[in-house]
This record gives sequence, C-alpha cells and structure tokens, in this order.
Amino acid sequence: MALFECLTSTKNYDTYLLVDMATFEQSATRSQNKFETTRVAGLGNPEIKSALAKPRSAPTTMPDRPMLGVVCGSRGSGKSSAVINFVKLYASHHFFDKVIVCSPTFYNDPKLAQLVDDRYESQVVTDVNHEAVEEIIEGIKDDIEEYKTYQKYIKVWERMMKAKDLDAYLSKADAEDVALLMENDYQPPTTRFKNGMPTTLWICDDLVGEKAIYNNPTFNKFLLQHRHFLTSVMFAVQVWKGGVPKASVITSRSHSCLPTSLNLFVWR
Repeated sequence: MALFECLTSTKNYDTYLLVDMATFEQSATRSQNKFETTRVAGLGNPEIKSALAKPRSAPTTMPDRPMLGVVCGSRGSGKSSAVINFVKLYASHHFFDKVIVCSPTFYNDPKLAQLVDDRYESQVVTDVNHEAVEEIIEGIKDDIEEYKTYQKYIKVWERMMKAKDLDAYLSKADAEDVALLMENDYQPPTTRFKNGMPTTLWICDDLVGEKAIYNNPTFNKFLLQHRHFLTSVMFAVQVWKGGVPKASVITSRSHSCLPTSLNLFVWR
C-alpha cells in the first residue's frame, strides 16, 4: 500500500506518526495506558468556529490543518524519502508558504536538497541551538503579523481611495491609519504571501538529544500552540524513546495502516 494512500483516516486528526514497527513495539510494551470513558446523556459540545485564516485545500486523503507528525525508523528505512514525498505532495497545493528544515546533517544527504523548492520559501538550519530556535519562532510570528498588517492596510487604502478630497480625508483620518499609509508610501497594498495568511512546515531531522529541541521550554510551548501559528511540525528520528518531545505526544489508542518497515499511527 502506498504511503499517501494510507493517510485517508487522518482527515479529522491533527497528529500522525510514521514509525518503524520494531522500534515502536519495544516501547509500547513498556507503557500500556488504559482509559475508561462515560458518555453523559444530553451534554452536547457543539463546535464554536474560530479561524485565524481561511482553510486551504490539502491533497486528497491528507491532513488539512496544522499538524504534529513523527517519522520514526532505523537508518535506511526510508524516513527521508517519506518526508520529501510528504512535502512534495503538499507543495502542489501551495499548502505551506515556508518549509524550515533543522538538520545538522542536511548537507550530508544529497536527496534532502529536494526539500528546497521554488514553490515555497525554504530555510535550512544546520546549527541548531536555543538562539536559532527562538529566531525561527519569532520569524513565524513576524510573518503572521506582517500579513495582519497587510490586511489592515487594505481597508485603510480602500477608505482613502473612496475619499473625494484626499487632504480632507487625511486631516480627519485616524493617526494610526495615516502612519500606515505613510509607511507604505501611499502605494497599493501588496504582499509576498499570495495564498493568504502564511503557513509553515517545520521539519526537525536527526536532532535527538539536542537540548534546544528536547529541553527547551520555549519550543515546548510553541508545540502546544502550533495551530495558533498555522505551523505544522514534523520530527524524523531513529528511536522512539526520547525521540519525540513530550509536548507533541498524545497518549491514546493508535491505528496502524502501513504494512511496511515504516508504519502510520494516528492519534485521536
């Protein structure tokens, strides 16, 4: 069964996992968690919709919202190929505006160069430390704020263009609006994010044991809030135990659907 044909059941989940079966079973047998649930009659929980940005179309059968993912397998099991194919599949849909690859061994594996693509902005970080992680997070936040300012400027620009007397309009306009117009030199609104509010895919490859990733409160907090920043995070690791940051683990029943050395597990 092909890798991406097996992702059909992930549409309603935002966390998925590719894992080498041998690696997973060794850890799974050590920690079996069971939960009892009770359904309360008459207690509804209708969805309250609130979106930072308009949803984008995802490839058929693939997750269509910011997600957390883990590709876990031994050396030569196909982790890099899985990550590359995943990114390429989404690239044709313009789902991600930026792909960030944090990997100290990026230039040691020639095929990883395929992650650099002109269909999205690419950023490669090989020296992964606390400062680099903080800069990446701030960059993601800055991109979103930049787009929000662009959206605001559109409204300011449209109001100015409707004014019959420009001088009269500027004399009465809000000072913040005038400052925004001056900052943009009164030119029509433009943005580098042609597909809407910027979305990001952050890939962490070969970083097990790196304190900036696995012992960093700032990064852990970002993982917990990743959806609010329209960011998907994927980890490519060789070991399950200690290979997945605590903030990205959801303990629940898993569902396997890949009968290969790399298997897919979906968390509800």
